[in-house]
Amino acid sequence: HDASEAFKISAEGAMRKEMMTDSNGKELVRFTELIQGVTGLDDKSIINACLLSEYDVWKRNLSAAMSITDYESVIPDKKTINNIRTMVERSVDFFNINPIIKDGFTFEPDGYSAVVTSGDGDFLSKDTLWDFKVSKHDPSTDNTLQILMYYIMGKHSGNHLYDEIDKIGIFNPRLNKAYLYDMNNYSKELYEEIERDVICYNN
Repeated sequence: HDASEAFKISAEGAMRKEMMTDSNGKELVRFTELIQGVTGLDDKSIINACLLSEYDVWKRNLSAAMSITDYESVIPDKKTINNIRTMVERSVDFFNINPIIKDGFTFEPDGYSAVVTSGDGDFLSKDTLWDFKVSKHDPSTDNTLQILMYYIMGKHSGNHLYDEIDKIGIFNPRLNKAYLYDMNNYSKELYEEIERDVICYNN
C-alpha cells in the first residue's frame, strides 16, 4: 500500500491524541510531516515509520500512550535501522511467495463474542491465516493461541472470506522463519474447548 493506507492505524491514533491533548493541530501537522517522509527504505523513511508507531499506541492502548513522555526515544540507531530494512525486505520476499488477498482483517458480523469483542488479524493468503511476529524466539503458546482464536473467529464470522482458509501460519522476519499448521489435523476437542472456554460463544 501507499503510506496513507499502511499507516491508517497511526492516522487514527494521531487524531485521538490531537483530541485528547488539545494540541491546537500540532499533532496532525507532525503526523503529516512524518508520513510524507516515508518514501522507501532509506534511513529517513525508517526513522519516520518508527516515530509514527507512537500514534499506533494512542489507537490501541490509551493508558500506555498517556504514560509515555519520551517519544523521541523511539528514534532507532543505525544498527536497528539496518535490521528493520532487512525485516521489511524479507517480508516483501515472503509476500512474493505467499500472495496476500486481505490484510488487517476483522471478524464481523458474527466472529466476536461477549468476551472477545475486538481483534484484527495480519494477513490472509488463499488458504492460510498469517500472523507476523518479530520476537527473537520461536512462537510462544500465547502466539499460537492467538492465531488459533483468529482462525476460529473467522470460521464463526459468517464472512465467506474465510471459507477456503484451512491453515494457520506465523512468519517471523527477524528470524526469517515461517511456521505452518494444517487445521485439518487439529484436535476437535481442543477446538471446541477454545470456542467454549476462551472465546465463550456459548455465554
